[in-house]
Amino acid sequence: MPSLAPFDHPWQVKRPLFPSEKPKAFKAHEMFSFQGQAFWVDLGEGIVFCDCDELLSSGNDTVLFRYIELPLGCKAQPSKYQTIHCVGDSIRFVSIEGYNTACCRGVVLCMWTLILSSREWCKEGDICLGRLWEHEGFRVAGLPTHTKPVRPMLSSHEDGVVYFMLGDFYHDEDKKDFYVFSINLLTKAFVSSWRLPPSCCPHSFPQLIMGSDVFKHIGRNHICPTIIPRNVLDDEVLSNPFKRDCGGEVTKVLNVLPKRRQRDHDDCQSEDIAPPLIRRKIMS
Repeated sequence: MPSLAPFDHPWQVKRPLFPSEKPKAFKAHEMFSFQGQAFWVDLGEGIVFCDCDELLSSGNDTVLFRYIELPLGCKAQPSKYQTIHCVGDSIRFVSIEGYNTACCRGVVLCMWTLILSSREWCKEGDICLGRLWEHEGFRVAGLPTHTKPVRPMLSSHEDGVVYFMLGDFYHDEDKKDFYVFSINLLTKAFVSSWRLPPSCCPHSFPQLIMGSDVFKHIGRNHICPTIIPRNVLDDEVLSNPFKRDCGGEVTKVLNVLPKRRQRDHDDCQSEDIAPPLIRRKIMS
């Protein structure tokens, strides 16, 4: 590992001192630093962390690590059903519980906060799919209820807001529909949703195409809050290019709006964004 000390050998080998409770098959899926601590997270097991000063100091040849288990009952397939991220001054963990049950209605979306001083987890909010389906926003959006959400993504700038992917992942490529929806797990409020273009999910299961920070580059007025079912004819399909802050890269989001909302959508666009209008008939 690199050392901060100004001497001829910038690299120093240190021996990790792991606690006995750390699983032998530990695999780091997420890595980050928080309040002077360095964290490695196995989304199927737990967290190992150490002091950053001890890690970078040249005055010692060992590093003491500590271990925190995931909340009880939250051990699942990594990345597909769980995520962890720093949000403000908190470490938030999201888990989709009951994903292996036959009934989608009983699946629960949960969010936890890590209390680092006591190494304990505090549940901040949860909602079962059955209740989520009853939200007006979910129903108006025409989102499917026969499949379970996957790949949770925490928003880094909206406290409590989590994004999920939803779709017919095991149908034929030409018949697949992929969606993203967001919900505030602190207030249990449905926030937004949109349909992904097929090119974003070319394989049998969608890749992780968005990181947690992407949402701060997308204004609320650039995201269609509802999705009209595909059996509605003469939809207006807008392909909006958005410039990211870093490197001038362009990210595209596909919005689907009914005709009656076209005028309102155009009015809320900023002057520097002029999306081309494409009229397309969507048949069931």
